[in-house]
Amino acid sequence: KSFPLSSLRAIGNTSTSGKLNVSGDIQGPLSSLNTSIGFSLDNPQLNGIRLREKWVGSFKRLPESNNWGSLKMNSDSASISSNLELNLSKAGNINDLVVKRLGGEITLKSQSELFEWQANEFRLDRIEVSIPPEKSFKRIFGEVTGKGIFSLNPLFVDGKLTFDYPSLLGFKLTQETIKGKYQDSKTYITG
Repeated sequence: KSFPLSSLRAIGNTSTSGKLNVSGDIQGPLSSLNTSIGFSLDNPQLNGIRLREKWVGSFKRLPESNNWGSLKMNSDSASISSNLELNLSKAGNINDLVVKRLGGEITLKSQSELFEWQANEFRLDRIEVSIPPEKSFKRIFGEVTGKGIFSLNPLFVDGKLTFDYPSLLGFKLTQETIKGKYQDSKTYITG
């Protein structure tokens, strides 16, 4: 039976939607659980970003092989070639993340207290966004390249993004570069 992700709204004050199906095995003592779980995710949405796609994948954790957790997912759409790979540390923190989509990619790497991210020709096609105060979602198009850093505690973001041929709500641009920073509850954006 599908689990509706909208049930998670009470956690972390985030808006989620989509359906999750999970099956698999968890075995062993609590200190070294072996995990092999397969799942599918239909039309995932997090706050104002939505994908009209089905994703299928697996999560494996095999401590005796020094695999502390790896998540691998692929888009189940023939028209949108996408995949995601996430690796965890022994402490359960993110080591690295790679999302590939239509020939481009976004990478995330843990660097001590910070995360370093980089986007390289990542295609936005078929990603939908909701811009307040509207409740409806609109497709965006284009390609994004950039890099930066962020931390979660305290929340800090610093980076630069270049959008090539972005399109939203009928507005089409050739290229737009945005530099931004969020620190101490203050946002700075130039572009």
